[in-house]
Amino acid sequence: RIDAETMTARNLPHFKLKLRDISRELYLENDWQMPRGLMNSKDQDPRNFTLAEWQQAKRMGHNARDLKAMMQDCWAVSDSRAAFTHALQERGLILAKGDRRGHVAVTHEGEVLSVARYVGRKTKEVRTKLGEPDNLPNVDEAKAQFAKDLRQTFRRHVDEAREQKRRALEPLERRRKAIVCQQRDERAKLDQKQKARQDEEVRSRSARLHSGMKGLWQRLSGDHARIRKQNEQESYAAFQRDRAQRESMIFEQMGERRDLQRQIKAVRERHAAIFREIRQDQQHYRQMERDTASTSRRAFQQASPDRAKTRSPTTAERLERLRTQKPIQNTRDKGPERER
Repeated sequence: RIDAETMTARNLPHFKLKLRDISRELYLENDWQMPRGLMNSKDQDPRNFTLAEWQQAKRMGHNARDLKAMMQDCWAVSDSRAAFTHALQERGLILAKGDRRGHVAVTHEGEVLSVARYVGRKTKEVRTKLGEPDNLPNVDEAKAQFAKDLRQTFRRHVDEAREQKRRALEPLERRRKAIVCQQRDERAKLDQKQKARQDEEVRSRSARLHSGMKGLWQRLSGDHARIRKQNEQESYAAFQRDRAQRESMIFEQMGERRDLQRQIKAVRERHAAIFREIRQDQQHYRQMERDTASTSRRAFQQASPDRAKTRSPTTAERLERLRTQKPIQNTRDKGPERER
């Protein structure tokens, strides 16, 4: 780009991407056969998403404008129904037959999109390019196929979430083991130090009490009772000092362990939310598969009323029939009646 006023060159950042977008718009406006390289690479099949891509897609969502641009790209790069079907499948859509015998695209979320409306073409043009939709799967079959394909996707997501949880907890677990060994060594050293000090203090207090004539004189003068009481007070004070020192170390170690446990709990809660979200997605697609099966069953019963009438009785109906029947006499073990 050249600035006409200053006659200087201006930088055009990301010019290749911008030129690609302009090329796409020209192909779509003029209804030209667009090369597949000009398709938006961000649109992928959700059945091939990783766990991070699936979560990002759920956060971003798809609006009508994005889906319309996606289907227009698929329409522009395809010259037949096979090519259009393949392009839709790469973007996570299935070409199906609608209720009104029209061409529709079914998303992995179960949404049904009219091909003619989203590509901006008349129904006659769509039929000319794609042919009749008689041999295409219907909407229920497309939803059931999506639900079936996404089972393996969710299994892969669960395995990936478990691996992420293991990698996130692994350094915390190593730190926890190191803290346990360190705190155990600190308590052992404190016990040894306190025991050595207690032995030294006991020897010094015992040295105050003499034996022999000096001990007899201490008893007669009353110093023995005074020294003994002093030793008891100092011994109790030393006991309280050692206990306070030991409790202070324990509380400090517990605070360190508490901070680490808080981090471990945060990681577990975060991954528990991920697993809960995956289970909710699984339940959603299981319910969609069950609804599809029940709809197909009702349609089959309506299409063949005679078969629905001759259905097998239920357990309750068989029990009621047994209750109303007359008892049958057992004559199997009886022999022929003799003439009298």
